[in-house]
Amino acid sequence: MYKPNSFELYELLCKSDYEELKDNQFAWSLFDERMLRDIQHLRELFGKVTINDWKWGGDNQWRGLRNPASKWYSRTSQHSWGRAADLIFEETTAESVRQYILANPLEFEIKRMERDVSWLHIDYFNTGAVSIKLFSA
Repeated sequence: MYKPNSFELYELLCKSDYEELKDNQFAWSLFDERMLRDIQHLRELFGKVTINDWKWGGDNQWRGLRNPASKWYSRTSQHSWGRAADLIFEETTAESVRQYILANPLEFEIKRMERDVSWLHIDYFNTGAVSIKLFSA
């Protein structure tokens, strides 16, 4: 089981899931390993990146894994299966990171990215395509 060395579970889970799972040695297995490796790589490349910020008093707890308590929950969302994350970068823009990923696709296992949003949405939806797909929500 892969665990990224510069992320904590509370960055990917909502508060209630974190409280329930924080001591569970298998909690990291809720997430697609490709995503965990890619978010680690993105943090190494681009510095400080935030997914969920509820632990520090922020409003965001649904940018990683979403459960049915989330108003954005959908059974078909990649977030609901641990295969998506929405990232905010402190030192660069989401668009510049999207462009980097598109220019260097072999560094990542990302299958899709959302376009025209101020955050970087990455997911691992089985598109059947070799290239990274851009989509609009």
